[in-house]
Order: sequence, then C-alpha cells, then structure tokens
Amino acid sequence: MRAAWHLKTNLFVPAGKKRGEGISPAGVRTLLRRLGSLANLTRRVYPHLLRHSFATEAVKHGAKIHKLKEVLGHSSIATTGVYLHADEGELEQVAAVMPSVLGR
Repeated sequence: MRAAWHLKTNLFVPAGKKRGEGISPAGVRTLLRRLGSLANLTRRVYPHLLRHSFATEAVKHGAKIHKLKEVLGHSSIATTGVYLHADEGELEQVAAVMPSVLGR
C-alpha cells in the first residue's frame, strides 16, 4: 500500500483522509519522518522535536516564559525552563531548511 502525500495543498491530509478527519499519532510520526526525508534532514524528526522547536523559537523571539508554560501545559516553570538551553547552531540549521520543507 503506497500513501500519496500532497505536500503543497494538503500538507496534513494523507491519502484516504478527508479534510476535517483526524490523523492518528502514528500517522503524524510517519508524516514527519517522510517530510524529514524529503528535506534531506540527517536528524530524525518526531512530534516532540516540533514542540521543543516551537517553544525554543518562541523564547528566542521574546515570548514570556510564564505564558509559554501555560501554552505548553506545564505545571512547573522549571519544566519550561528546559527550552532556554537550546543550541544556537542547531536552531540555525533547522531554520535554514524550513523554506525548502514549506516549498518556498
């Protein structure tokens, strides 16, 4: 069985699904793995990496850590503080490939 991924118009709608239908956690992992492969990323891409990248970028761009704590659903500010220790070089690498992943 071969899944067709519509990267430009239906980024998160795998073959056999209609808009508005849910995608399973396994489907999300598969989608991320395939998109990472298409972008020639050497690092494995998985859902928590996106969450961490979002939080890191938010802090980097001035988000208040207390508000980010709420958005992420953390009960402790210490948990959210983990996102303040990101490696700048790695963030630059991720940012550099985003235009090609998004088709820009």
